Amino acid sequence: MIVTLKCSGFACLCGLLLSACATSTPPPGNDWPLACDFTSFESTADKLSHCAARDANGNLKLRPDLLADIEAGAGVQTIHSDGRWLFALEGKTLVALTYDNGADYFQEGLARTVQGGKIGFINPSLELVIPPIWDFAFPFENGYSVICTGCRQEPDGEHSSIVGGGWGYIDLRGKVVLEPIYQRDALPAPPE
Repeated sequence: MIVTLKCSGFACLCGLLLSACATSTPPPGNDWPLACDFTSFESTADKLSHCAARDANGNLKLRPDLLADIEAGAGVQTIHSDGRWLFALEGKTLVALTYDNGADYFQEGLARTVQGGKIGFINPSLELVIPPIWDFAFPFENGYSVICTGCRQEPDGEHSSIVGGGWGYIDLRGKVVLEPIYQRDALPAPPE
């Protein structure tokens, strides 16, 4: 289950980021120009100013005091800033794959992360379980994920489609159980 944050004005409704919500200016000597949305599945997102920045490599980073205020045991938080979704947990962050206008969901104990343009899977402790080596991967279902190499995303109306490449399956450990050599519409059922 993903627990998310909801802040409103100067008070946090969830009580998870009380000091962070009260802070609307960046810490002295730091430049945190980006706003963040701390979201809740039950309600709309609220913005918190001055919470994120890009490092020299273009990676999104959150203000350390915000990460420190995420309570231990609160579970994985989802945060949106500068067009990206992040998973946050007890001081750590990882980029989440955007799915259904939000951060990917954990399915069968794993969620997708994006690193270097490739997709891998993490567990609820934000540990990388399956390295990001796939051009695309669907969420796990019945112990398998459909993966592809050489595929690409193409706009399809308000959504997008994944086209081309070779398609196959991996299991929950990341082991390839059907090599990605099939066209998507000719992909056989996963092994039993």
